[in-house]
Amino acid sequence: MLHWIEKLAEYGITIVLIIIVCLFIIGLIMEYLRRYAVFIIIALIVGVIGSLFGIFADEEKVQEEKVQEVKQSQEYIESSESDDFILPDSNTRILTDTDVQDFAKQDLRLARNEIFARHGYIFTADDLQQYFDRKSWYKPNEEFHYDLLSNIEKQNIDLIKSYE
Repeated sequence: MLHWIEKLAEYGITIVLIIIVCLFIIGLIMEYLRRYAVFIIIALIVGVIGSLFGIFADEEKVQEEKVQEVKQSQEYIESSESDDFILPDSNTRILTDTDVQDFAKQDLRLARNEIFARHGYIFTADDLQQYFDRKSWYKPNEEFHYDLLSNIEKQNIDLIKSYE
């Protein structure tokens, strides 16, 4: 116990000085906060509002891009008036990478959905439904279910999807 008291006496002044300095620094910080609290709060509010507007601007940009993508898709589909299949044998043979790797993204989407359309799938996407309604071979089937697709068609759908 005596050893502890000796150490305290030895370092006591140092400890007291550290405590005084810490209290002084805390006092300065508190004074600074009191003087500039309004400015600090305004800066925080401006920062938060700025961030929110940045977030909203990003969301608007994403929405605009989606709208533009849909418009381009519809224009592309409308320009495809041919009655031909994009991949005429996608229902009878397994496609390879070389069969689909050079297709544009929009063509891949149509080619994949062409497999469903052969069985009369009724599309929820208006642009696809309009596209396939223009094909003489397309006959809507209220009874469509996934089991109508052959294993070859299912594999081809997976392959095409991997390139989309």
